[in-house]
Amino acid sequence: MSGKQPTVLIADDDAEIRHLITLALEMIDIAVIAVPDGIEALQQLKSAPIDILIADYKMPGMSGLVLLKEVKKQFPDITRILITGVLEADLFKEAINIGEIYKLITKPFTVKDIQQTVSDAIDYHTSKDIDKEFIGKLERDVKLFFHSFFNAGHAIIITDRYSRIKYVNRAFSKLYGYNIADVLNQDTLQYIAGMIDAKLLKEIRRAVLNKKIGWWKGEMINRCKNEKEFPVLVTIIPLRDHKNKITNFLIMSYDITAQKTLENKIRKSERKYRRIIQNAAEGIFQADFNGKILMGNPAFRTLFLYESGKEFTKRKSLYDIFANPEDVQNLIETIKDMHWLTNVEYRMKRNNGEEFNASLNLKMVRNKQKQPMYIQAFIRDISAEKKMRELNERMQRLEALGQLSAGLAHEIRNPIASLKLNIQFLQRK
Repeated sequence: MSGKQPTVLIADDDAEIRHLITLALEMIDIAVIAVPDGIEALQQLKSAPIDILIADYKMPGMSGLVLLKEVKKQFPDITRILITGVLEADLFKEAINIGEIYKLITKPFTVKDIQQTVSDAIDYHTSKDIDKEFIGKLERDVKLFFHSFFNAGHAIIITDRYSRIKYVNRAFSKLYGYNIADVLNQDTLQYIAGMIDAKLLKEIRRAVLNKKIGWWKGEMINRCKNEKEFPVLVTIIPLRDHKNKITNFLIMSYDITAQKTLENKIRKSERKYRRIIQNAAEGIFQADFNGKILMGNPAFRTLFLYESGKEFTKRKSLYDIFANPEDVQNLIETIKDMHWLTNVEYRMKRNNGEEFNASLNLKMVRNKQKQPMYIQAFIRDISAEKKMRELNERMQRLEALGQLSAGLAHEIRNPIASLKLNIQFLQRK
């Protein structure tokens, strides 16, 4: 009824009483509908929403008690008040039993009396609506909680303050193999916990009993009905009463076997990857987009004559290993545009200042969100290869020159031989 003007229905055969009550209630901003008898009052109740009914005890056709009884039956939410000129114990008892009235008003009454009584009745009526709404919401919340509780994907246990199991959900039965009858009043940690040491148990108790922390979350090994042990992620939350005393514990557990298996695979893969990098004959390094070298394997450090990892960490910039610093910025910009480069040659510089030629294969590494993370590169010294290529090119040039010389000699010898023969013929003649 909050937010709207309350409405009072008056049923009294005395027109003067109806008029006086109407004036008194309108003075305190209460809407009033006045009718002369019970029959018309019932018709009015069916056609308009009414909050409070005031009925006179003695009315022609239908008495006030009969009207209240009928209203109680058809409109139980309406708050009912009875007016009478005769105060008798039996009447009061009858009004309570038959009409379940809120209050009995005796004549004569003052304006203040009627205003106060109706104001109190409106407060009572409003509180009933609020209570009904609150209880309805509470019932819905409780139903939702138990629906969520029984159908949750995590195994849930509710214990008493001594960790004895009182309720479990379906996921618990599925994960551990027990139903509620199997574990009721059993100690939680002793019954389903596997490998749990005193140190971990002390940590759990310290966390859940600490009012500032108030809960514990971590991994432990649990055991199911067939004695199989498996890793779980457990959350323990103490439930407290209005005096802040622990009454129960809510324990949620989630099987992380698949997660642990995946983590082990990832760790093995990482170790294998690191072994490959550490033992690779080719130099491998990672650098960010500012030129800072993030990682370099042993072959990389050997290539640039960094004798130890400590020495390497002191100078870990691309500007320290490129002979021409301008090449660094050009290389970074090119990688950003093209994402990868293969077999590009640069002039590099060792830790002792010696320069050499190197071939690089570079790739831009991204994260899951496709954002650039760093540059990964493979580098190798091609100075000997380049000298060999230059020597090979020189040999090819010499070979071509030799072929050209042989061709020229052939072309010169042919006419000389012809001349020689002709001269000999001439000499004989």
